[in-house]
Amino acid sequence: LGEVLSGSTGAPEDRIGRVVVLAFWNVDNLDSVNTLNLLAKWQRDFAGRRLHIIAAHHDTPGQPAIPPDKIVAAAKARGVRFTVVSKADIQGAREAKPPFCLVFDATGKPVYQ
Repeated sequence: LGEVLSGSTGAPEDRIGRVVVLAFWNVDNLDSVNTLNLLAKWQRDFAGRRLHIIAAHHDTPGQPAIPPDKIVAAAKARGVRFTVVSKADIQGAREAKPPFCLVFDATGKPVYQ
């Protein structure tokens, strides 16, 4: 998924039977940062219900990469306690503009984009 900055992605088998939300965001995009607030709320509201959230930072193409400490600080300032990765590289996702979200059901089937 990318370089893990905080939290853990865990082994793929650890996500079996869980709903997985993979959210692409960027610290310089206000809509993206606001998405983190919503994801942090979901994490609180659905704690213990087998929800796994991964916030994948997506650098703006053609711009310098955002330093990892700035990414982590932006996430933590919004109460994020789930996995944060940088340099996310998933086929086809690089063309999407953050915020961009994928949701996979407990069988691993994509159910929302």
